[in-house]
Amino acid sequence: MGKYSKQHSKNPERSFVVTAYDYDVPVYVSTLKDSSLALDLAPLRLENKIHSLDFVREIIEQAAILYNSKKSGILELGGGVPKNTAQQTGPLLDQILGLGHGGQNYIIQITDARPDTGGLSGATLQEGKSWGKVKDAHEDVIMVYTDATIAFPITLPLCTKQ
Repeated sequence: MGKYSKQHSKNPERSFVVTAYDYDVPVYVSTLKDSSLALDLAPLRLENKIHSLDFVREIIEQAAILYNSKKSGILELGGGVPKNTAQQTGPLLDQILGLGHGGQNYIIQITDARPDTGGLSGATLQEGKSWGKVKDAHEDVIMVYTDATIAFPITLPLCTKQ
């Protein structure tokens, strides 16, 4: 997606996805099946056009990045499933390897969900320490309560037909 956007976008230098591609930074979309892209893939599957999406492989890959990193961090836009998918790498390493790893060193979450209404997927970042999702519950975790599209606008590619 980053390569395509870089080649076909009107302003690729303004795209988060292109920048991630340029620096070889993986971008995971954990709720792909709950998206319009998944709806677009369904007719292809019914036509026996197979795609190679593997959500379990992505979770293992994310855990491997954490395992092989001296320090690690996550930028979370929103909450819900993406938040849990990104943070579960520490508990997964503990489950597979018995490491008691402790999860991420740094997390920034930009969300409009609040803990008092139950919309924060069950926990603040500080609370994630008890599940091994973050190493230190009081340092290097930042929650920004605002709309993610305001705090972190992502420029989508404006593609032209060729």
